[in-house]
Amino acid sequence: MQYYELAVLGCDLLAPLFLERARRQYARILWVRDSETAVDTLPWGIEVMMGPYHFESERHLACATATGTVHFAAERTVLACGASPLRPGWMLEHPRLVLADHWERLPESAESVAIIGMGHMGVQTLRRLQGKIPRLYCLDARDIHCPPQAWKVTGGTSCWLSANNAVIGIRADEQFLSLYLENGQTRQVDAAVVCCGSRGNTETRRLKATGLSTDDRGKVWCNDDYETWTPGIYALGDVVGYPQLEISGSEQVDRIITAMQAVVPNEQRPLLVG
Repeated sequence: MQYYELAVLGCDLLAPLFLERARRQYARILWVRDSETAVDTLPWGIEVMMGPYHFESERHLACATATGTVHFAAERTVLACGASPLRPGWMLEHPRLVLADHWERLPESAESVAIIGMGHMGVQTLRRLQGKIPRLYCLDARDIHCPPQAWKVTGGTSCWLSANNAVIGIRADEQFLSLYLENGQTRQVDAAVVCCGSRGNTETRRLKATGLSTDDRGKVWCNDDYETWTPGIYALGDVVGYPQLEISGSEQVDRIITAMQAVVPNEQRPLLVG
């Protein structure tokens, strides 16, 4: 059995930043990755383990490496397994219809773009496209507390917002995407970005062994310091369900590290019992 002060599980985009800052506080750190990740420079002093991993208990885990299964324990664990975008049933395979994490693939010639879903990902996409696309049509199936047809201009971009109006179908032709809306209207746009949320990559992690469960989108709920309901286990990045606070990734990293430092010193809590 191998023992670590801190284990970071997964390849969320915030994981390298977290490791870089955490290494200043902890001497024995493990980064478990179940896929190859492009990292410019690995923080010094970080041990890496590659392969699918899962929890066996609150502090004990296993990783199926190329040379066999490795069992290890960690006093603190950060779940950073990320999330995968949700694809609605009506979503076509079409170059002018992209998921939120591929918004850069929008055609350069697009002058009108629909943003479908105005949650956290949709708002981020709106900010990225303002000033770049002349007309944005923002659609959401929920009540997002805005007038149903509110025009505003920001950075040279006109935004049309529509709440309580779900997309129920899409048809593509040579020039446009036709969006069929729940209220019976049809909206034609050059392209669209689907921001219908994401599902946490938690299905194979055996979180129940730690006493944790996920929400209906496979995400983990935390407190404002990103500690889960199981003490010593934190969540980082896209796997976080509630609360989705409007803070930067850098601040999220700092909150977790600060919260970890406030915990009772290791010698006073017998966590690592084989």
